[in-house]
Amino acid sequence: MKKLVALLLVVVMSFALIACGTPQSTTSDQPSQNGEGNKDGKYDIVMLMDNVTGSINDGSFLEGSWNGISKYCEKTGSTATYFTPAEESKEAYLSNIEQAVGVGAKVIVCPGYLFEEAIFEAQETYPEVKFILIDGRPHNADYSEYKTADNTYSVLCAEEEAGFLAGYAAVQEGFRNLAFFGGMAVTSVARFGYGYVQGADYAAQELGLNQGDVKMTYWYSGDFIPSPEKLTTVTGWYNTGTEIIFSCGGSICDNAFSAAETLGKKTIGVDIDQAEESDTVITSAMKNLEKATYDALIDFSEDKFPGGQDATLGTAEDYVGLPTEESSWRFEKFTVDDYNKIYEKLKKDEGGLASGLLTDADIQAPTEIPVKIVELQYNN
Repeated sequence: MKKLVALLLVVVMSFALIACGTPQSTTSDQPSQNGEGNKDGKYDIVMLMDNVTGSINDGSFLEGSWNGISKYCEKTGSTATYFTPAEESKEAYLSNIEQAVGVGAKVIVCPGYLFEEAIFEAQETYPEVKFILIDGRPHNADYSEYKTADNTYSVLCAEEEAGFLAGYAAVQEGFRNLAFFGGMAVTSVARFGYGYVQGADYAAQELGLNQGDVKMTYWYSGDFIPSPEKLTTVTGWYNTGTEIIFSCGGSICDNAFSAAETLGKKTIGVDIDQAEESDTVITSAMKNLEKATYDALIDFSEDKFPGGQDATLGTAEDYVGLPTEESSWRFEKFTVDDYNKIYEKLKKDEGGLASGLLTDADIQAPTEIPVKIVELQYNN
């Protein structure tokens, strides 16, 4: 029912004319229209959609970034909208950037690695506009040059730390047959997965478990779109012993939620607190995208925009973690106190715990992750 309501809301909102707080979906050939309280058709902030990971209400990555914009608008009285490209290409993204400049955007927020090439060019073309790139670094087409100009702020989150906390908590709770269900094997997804495996392994060692006591199925589906085939795959995992799945990849989480709801199993959410998405969500490996976006916009408003910087934000800055609110905490054995202890170890990098996590997303096979106890199966 929640998914049906969310779908209906997206359909309704796609026809709305808005200012900040009520999103409007547009395409490169359908310019933004005037929003209420914004009679000149101009907007202070434009967020670009990538046309891959889902709707603005995806319950994940895009929604988190948009929430940060909405919070900023509520505080400052600024106006915002978002554009959805006609297709997934650098040219389409550049067209949307041109469109955003045309409606007066002072700041353009781009959540996702797909914008890296477009911003590499646009930051030079529009030096008077500020760009906030979430989960990416601007680079040219062949990756031979990276450049974050003075009008661009590039933000990465330490996904491996959030994944670590989720894997650690799952094993401490008592789960022994785990799975990682990823979308595309891009840096952010891979880091979530690597951290998840290492967190599970760390907990297993603390508990004195034996080699192979914890089993992990690990798979990248290749995209971020839910499908009957993916649903069949994760259902098969549950039917053959998997107890909990960490799904990481925008809308594909819906497949894991559906399978778990049908079979009475558990899931782990991603990016934002997904407890409201499904009763099966026992916790969520969160990147505080709302805070990252909001803080960057506040810096802009205070003439402290961190242009030219490439930031990686993790537990040390309180940008990643698990939700601890009572409504979201669904563990029965693993306590908030237990969580706070392991969180502080990561935050202080005790014993090199955080700095020692594997973050090299160029490794092709997750079986290369150095673990001592977890038996890792790469699902082809």
